[in-house]
Amino acid sequence: MTRPPTEVTPPKATSFQLSIGWHLGIAFGVVAVLAIMANVIVEHGESIIKTITVSRPANVIDAQSLAVVADAEQLRAALNAITPAIRARIQLDKPETNLLVTQAQARLSQQLAAYVNPRSQDATVGKLKASITEFKNSGDDLITLTEKRKRISLEYSAHIEAMNERMKRSLDSAFKLFGRVMARQSLIRLSNQLDEIRRRFSELQTAPLDDRIAMDALIASEEAFNQSLQSNRKSLSHSEGAAWVNAMDSDFAQIVTLPAMLTDIRIQLRSAETRFNRLDLATHKLLAESQRQLLVPHNPHTSADETLSANPITTESTTEVPAIPPAEELKTQAQPSPELSGQTPTTTITTTERTHHQRTLIAWLSVMTVLLVLLLCIRTVRSVFIPVRGLLRGIEKVKAGETLPPLPRGTIKELNNLVNAFNSMSDELIAARKTMMDSQQQLELKVIERTRELQELAEHDPLTSLPNRRQLFSLLESSLADAERSKHLVGIFFLDIDNFKNINDSMDHTYGDRVLVEIAHRLRESIAAAGFAARLGGDEFIIILNNASNHHEIVAFGQRVLQSFSHAIKVDQRELMVSVSIGASIYPEHGSAPDTLLKAADAAAYHAKALGRSQLLMFTPDLLEVAANRFAIEQGLRRALHANEFELVFQPELNAETLEVDVVEALIRWRMPDGRIATPDEFLAIAEESGLIIDISDWVLHKVIETAAQWHHGPWPAARIAVNVSPRQLMDERFVGRVDVLLREFRLPPDCIEIELTENVLQTGPATLAALLRLRKLGIAIALDDFGSGYSSLASLEELPLTRIKLDRSLIASIDSNERSWAIARAIIGLCHGLGIQLTAEGIERTEQFAMLASCKAMHLQGYLFSKPLHHDEVLAALPTLSHAARQALQNIILTTTRSNVVEMTTESSRSSVKGYRT
Repeated sequence: MTRPPTEVTPPKATSFQLSIGWHLGIAFGVVAVLAIMANVIVEHGESIIKTITVSRPANVIDAQSLAVVADAEQLRAALNAITPAIRARIQLDKPETNLLVTQAQARLSQQLAAYVNPRSQDATVGKLKASITEFKNSGDDLITLTEKRKRISLEYSAHIEAMNERMKRSLDSAFKLFGRVMARQSLIRLSNQLDEIRRRFSELQTAPLDDRIAMDALIASEEAFNQSLQSNRKSLSHSEGAAWVNAMDSDFAQIVTLPAMLTDIRIQLRSAETRFNRLDLATHKLLAESQRQLLVPHNPHTSADETLSANPITTESTTEVPAIPPAEELKTQAQPSPELSGQTPTTTITTTERTHHQRTLIAWLSVMTVLLVLLLCIRTVRSVFIPVRGLLRGIEKVKAGETLPPLPRGTIKELNNLVNAFNSMSDELIAARKTMMDSQQQLELKVIERTRELQELAEHDPLTSLPNRRQLFSLLESSLADAERSKHLVGIFFLDIDNFKNINDSMDHTYGDRVLVEIAHRLRESIAAAGFAARLGGDEFIIILNNASNHHEIVAFGQRVLQSFSHAIKVDQRELMVSVSIGASIYPEHGSAPDTLLKAADAAAYHAKALGRSQLLMFTPDLLEVAANRFAIEQGLRRALHANEFELVFQPELNAETLEVDVVEALIRWRMPDGRIATPDEFLAIAEESGLIIDISDWVLHKVIETAAQWHHGPWPAARIAVNVSPRQLMDERFVGRVDVLLREFRLPPDCIEIELTENVLQTGPATLAALLRLRKLGIAIALDDFGSGYSSLASLEELPLTRIKLDRSLIASIDSNERSWAIARAIIGLCHGLGIQLTAEGIERTEQFAMLASCKAMHLQGYLFSKPLHHDEVLAALPTLSHAARQALQNIILTTTRSNVVEMTTESSRSSVKGYRT
């Protein structure tokens, strides 16, 4: 915690301040005044002038110098023109550049002859001639090597392009000719490797000469290409021809040798370019040296030593060696003035001497100037450095969070403004830090409070305030640990609300949430201090009973909880009856781990709901086995959908009048991985609960329409297949559209498909009726299966758009042995005939049943007496056999019936005769 800031008094402002601009202006003004004084003294002081006269024959010397300079300038211009001409020729090989080089070389030769021939006796001129000749030759060598390098690069590229064009033609033909498709992959690989060689060669051309990586990469790409070419030589010779392979070998042999040659040429080219540049510089130096030698003044009558001795120069004089004058100046000097004609020209050198007094005065002024400037600099630096250093210290203290006293002011206006701004900022920072500390304390308090709230949310259900799943496991583990120490029992109850989905659907989810809150309140009242309740999620709750003495106490507690829901609960001024199904497990009898006990209670609750709801069921090991088997079947169904393990079989239905097969019913079978065939009774209920029935039914529908289309467009045009549809599938609003799409896809008439509904479809409401009406509008027949065994009623025959009724096998099973069953069956048959609804009798397994139903009109017969379900490839072959067997069975029935009637009539006649005789 930072201590609160102390009140400090800001320093008083000085009365007068100068800006840094004024400081620097005064310093420079003083320096300027001293400089002006020194100049005045120099200008008005006395001078001592000495004149030295040197006589020389100016006309002769100046004329020679003029000629030397003129020729030298022409030669230098020619030398300067040769280098850019050669550079242009190296960069671009065109007639213009060649002409440029030729003209430059001719001009150089011409100017060299003009400069050398009059002065051939001079040794320096001879060296210059040899150097220029060597320079011209080095330029020719540079052009020759450049051309050779370009020729090698073009030759390499030509071979590469020839190989690439050859492979391109082969690839194009490989796509067109079926017989050469096998060579396509090797050609593509060779083409890619050839592109790699081209890219590596381009990198080599621009890489430094000492870069071995580019050369090694090119060699590696060439070796890879050659290896691929040789490894595929046989297949390429077969597909492309031996001439093609030989041409590739020839081109490859040429390109292998060229990179090394190119590298050698590049080395020679670099050496030639270095030699060219060196000769260019050396030639210019020799030209300048030759020009200086030729311009040295000389007198045939007086030597240089004599001239210097005749014209001595005093120690006070200063002498300057003149540079080589330009040609125009030499021309002017070479022309004698009219006044000096006939006289010998002279050269005058003038020097100036200052007195001792002047030197002393200038020295003192210089010293004073330096001292004054030094003092001004020191004062200015101090006036800037001290406040800046104070600011830096203050910044460090502010960064460290320390309280900072106001910084002292200086003598510079701008720095004082900066100090004032910094002091204000420091005060604001101190105030802001205090405010931040107060806010931080408040924030810490809020974080603590929020953490507590989040902890509460993390451990409790936000809707019911009961412990959630996470807290449940923690509390359950604590209860089990206490029970282990005290040797008591713990009861775990899994509670599931019956038909809670109907509450959400009929009311709304908000009302359902209020129902859950009320149920949680009732659970708290039922449990009291005996244990605790928790919510797993949705409509599932867990109740834990601690410290139970025996099983009877646990069962009695569960019954009390179950009875607590026998009274209506009140939600939003509305009374609502809610029942629950409870499964119970006991620690340590049914397990010692929390997840094991919860799993056992869950299995018991699931079985309690299956037995009729609103029940308490204690866990037994066989329930877990049933749950495990159910889970295994569910997982197997998911696998079967992806592994295509389902298959269809078809059971024929015979027309009672024609004894022909008009319809076959599609039945699903599951061929399990162990080879066993599972019937629908084993897995359809689980598929319905898990929601997999949608995918399974869609697969069946697609397979049925596909099979019907094969028969309709092939050997059986009158084929019709009946397929069962689940209630969940029928309630899907996309179902009718899916049927329409499949019929159009397979070009199948709608009357080739018949939809069969189970009786529980009657409980699904108006949505089902709307879907059936849409199916009838498409022209699809609709049959009600298992009529008379469950929820079916006579009102459904009027409400639903049915075209067929299928009598359940439970009605047909006893028609030949029970008069009541036969009477019910006849009544239903007559009712359907009266309503114009077709009828199918299922489960015909005995001849007697066939005999009783054979006389009924507009009826179909189905059962094992005629045929068991057949596989797809058995149906067409079995149709004639089934019809023949049915006719044979009917003839046997008629014959048997006739014989029975004859015997009965004969017996009756005999009885009548005996009676008459006795009479």
